[in-house]
Amino acid sequence: MKHIVLLVVLTMATSSFTLAQMAADKSAPKGQIEQELTKLEQDRAQATVKGDTAFIDQNTADDYITGRSTQKGQAYGQDAAGQYRFTRVYVKQDGKWKAVAFQSTRVAE
Repeated sequence: MKHIVLLVVLTMATSSFTLAQMAADKSAPKGQIEQELTKLEQDRAQATVKGDTAFIDQNTADDYITGRSTQKGQAYGQDAAGQYRFTRVYVKQDGKWKAVAFQSTRVAE
């Protein structure tokens, strides 16, 4: 059950990113791009369930960074100090790298 929930969360997160990419791509009709990316997400979900690491490797870009950080401070009046894991995704646009997605999760101590 945990794998299914994780798969759904990852699919939703990736879908948000792919929809943002669709909006930036003016070279193909929006419907066609949406169909291609929807199929890719479905294929990726199946590959994840089947453990098809070759498919996942072939369809995953290297333009992201993962890391761990230690933060101190407050957010919305609450203590936000602690260890965090993060992922930041970059896209090269007009010859410059731009961050297009960011996710951070506090690590339980």
